[in-house]
Amino acid sequence: MSESKNVIGIDGILEFGEYLEQLRGPGYQFYQFEAPDATGRLRESTLDEVCQRFQEFLGGRLDSFRVCITYADPSSNTLGKNDRTFTRSRG
Repeated sequence: MSESKNVIGIDGILEFGEYLEQLRGPGYQFYQFEAPDATGRLRESTLDEVCQRFQEFLGGRLDSFRVCITYADPSSNTLGKNDRTFTRSRG
């Protein structure tokens, strides 16, 4: 199961920021995070590292932000993946 969604504009960025904050809740202990390293390859990250990079993107210090979130649903015994990328357009 994969979740895919086109998100454009500030509303999508705010929605994703709220989603990241929700992941701090007790129902999300089965989530794992990966973010690109300096070479662009995904590496395991913590939620705090992901949130910090997202804040850097929002503050204009990064031109792009990517995270891959893998989650397990023990009740249905399924895995899912949510891969999000935001890119700042300079105009």
